[in-house]
Amino acid sequence: MGEREIKEILAEALGMPAAEIPDDAKQGEFEKWDSVRHLNFVVALEKRFDIEFEPEEIAEIRTLGEVAAVVETRRR
Repeated sequence: MGEREIKEILAEALGMPAAEIPDDAKQGEFEKWDSVRHLNFVVALEKRFDIEFEPEEIAEIRTLGEVAAVVETRRR
């Protein structure tokens, strides 16, 4: 599991090719990554990795790197 796989999941949630998502994409700064799509992204991550995010984590994760770190912590 890495940022590339997470980026693919984000791309699917946003309905766009992963190649169009910058590596430094941030929710709120990247136009298509709005709050509704963020929740879709979180649900997709939870299903894919069989994990559950805490509500605080959902609100705090804003970048691919932050998402990857939380996913890695949850998978342990």
